[in-house]
Amino acid sequence: MPTTSRREIISLTPVRLNGTEFLERMRGKRVIFMGDSMNRSMMQSLVCMLRASLSNTSRVYVDRNKEFEARGYYSFIFEASIRRISPFLVKRVYKGSKEVNLRLDVMDEGTLAIRKSDVAIFNTGHWWNNEKTQGGKNYYQEGNYVHPQLDHMKAFTRALKTWGKWVDHNIDHNKTQEYPKQMQIFEKVSKAMRTPVVYLNTTKLTDFRKDAHVSIYYLERMSPEKEVESLRLQDCGHWCMPGVPDAWNELLYYSLITSGRV
Repeated sequence: MPTTSRREIISLTPVRLNGTEFLERMRGKRVIFMGDSMNRSMMQSLVCMLRASLSNTSRVYVDRNKEFEARGYYSFIFEASIRRISPFLVKRVYKGSKEVNLRLDVMDEGTLAIRKSDVAIFNTGHWWNNEKTQGGKNYYQEGNYVHPQLDHMKAFTRALKTWGKWVDHNIDHNKTQEYPKQMQIFEKVSKAMRTPVVYLNTTKLTDFRKDAHVSIYYLERMSPEKEVESLRLQDCGHWCMPGVPDAWNELLYYSLITSGRV
């Protein structure tokens, strides 16, 4: 008897972010973003998407802490708590109000909140360049030793290893799910970790939307002189909202739903 092959057609229906369902699933839980301004944009996008889904927004408020706000920490309260902490994963050392060193071997104190989180979204890499790290001169510190000169990618690798060790020793992976964002260096570090990490890599898809950068349009009500000056102040590192950050949250929501963790 001749055999026939059967072709199976699988239809994939995308799961769109449903704000009310997201909040119901996350009721009483904590979502914490830890990272630089990329994560801030993602957090702001998620807050806007969730708030827009509510018929009564009076119960949405910002948990204000002047000291935390001055350092770029934010906390929004729905039925769930959404917070953003620490532009760097590792600890910045200050003398007064001036940042003097970056500890590659110590996590930022904001990680204390991560231990109680249900979803932790990590992001770093945007600030790891020579311009924002004093060219690596007398900036990176390990223990009591300050490196006279250290390449920023070597420093980044050491910081990520510190992050990896911290996660392995402090995160209950039965409770908290991780969503880091980085590329080759992160992947090498994550392979050596015991804690299972979900890698939500948005880099390639985001790169297709260079047209959606904030560019010169982030300044409002500029004088004619400032308008001319702004042409030299292109912001190519952030995206307009609504826009690309919303897509990151659609993927985050889909990943959470399909993983069965919420």
